[in-house]
Amino acid sequence: CPEWQNGVLAIDGTTVDLYATLGFFHQAFYDRKYRYSLGCQAVIMPHNLLIVDYALGHPGSVHDAYAFRSTHIYQEHDTLLPADH
Repeated sequence: CPEWQNGVLAIDGTTVDLYATLGFFHQAFYDRKYRYSLGCQAVIMPHNLLIVDYALGHPGSVHDAYAFRSTHIYQEHDTLLPADH
């Protein structure tokens, strides 16, 4: 993707285990580690470690790339990032 070729962001995701099984749609929250969980993803600038965006609440079974699509910086990258980044 040409827009991201000179990237200045680092993105990482993890899951947060749920205390109990959900009543509805619980299969979607069952992750690859055989636990029920929610996704949490942070977008940071590596040079100063500031969090510039995040995604919370995706089911644990959702891939990081899909969760990244819900962040504001992914959807509005042309207005939020300088032209040379």
